[in-house]
Amino acid sequence: MYFNIKGKDVAIKSSLKEYNLELEENEHMHLEEDSTGDKIPVPNGYVGSKVAGENEIDTGYVIYEGEGEVNDENVEEAQKTRKQYVWIPVLDVSTMYGIDENGKKWGKTYSFAVSSNYDESTGAIPLNWSENNGIMKIEDKTGYREPDIVTNNENTQYDMDSKLKNLEIGEETTHEFLIQLERDFNNMLESVEKYGGFYIGRYETVI
Repeated sequence: MYFNIKGKDVAIKSSLKEYNLELEENEHMHLEEDSTGDKIPVPNGYVGSKVAGENEIDTGYVIYEGEGEVNDENVEEAQKTRKQYVWIPVLDVSTMYGIDENGKKWGKTYSFAVSSNYDESTGAIPLNWSENNGIMKIEDKTGYREPDIVTNNENTQYDMDSKLKNLEIGEETTHEFLIQLERDFNNMLESVEKYGGFYIGRYETVI
């Protein structure tokens, strides 16, 4: 798979075969193959595209809502009427998170601006974090970081506990909400590591 970063094509190694992931079908997903024979986990209720340019991991493997086949003859109609997602391979989950000196997992955020520590192989630089001997450090505790919550800024004080109660999302205090965020984050990492990637919406949603 290639991404164009600052006018340069950056190759992202994406073949699953070389990593021998032991993917097995379960009650939530089944396995399909892309045009090169790589196995792809597909959520039940969705089907992988058979259209050239949509059926290979290296060019973006697309799945469509429903069980009817999507091929060259019906792809235009399917693109208008069915939800679509694209498989994003992540073969090294450590690129997504690190562990600080206290054992807490933090998400690794990136910037794609060219600078002194710009990595030409990935097209990215760390955003608000560094890593030394496997220990991750958040450079600015008020800067970009996840998972975390924002309780105030320079101009406004928030009573977040009251706001959470009004939202009725199940958590009533900032501490409970943070625990939920961290739990969801850790579950996401486990899933990405198990399946070798994740799906995102094919098109931007504008509300």
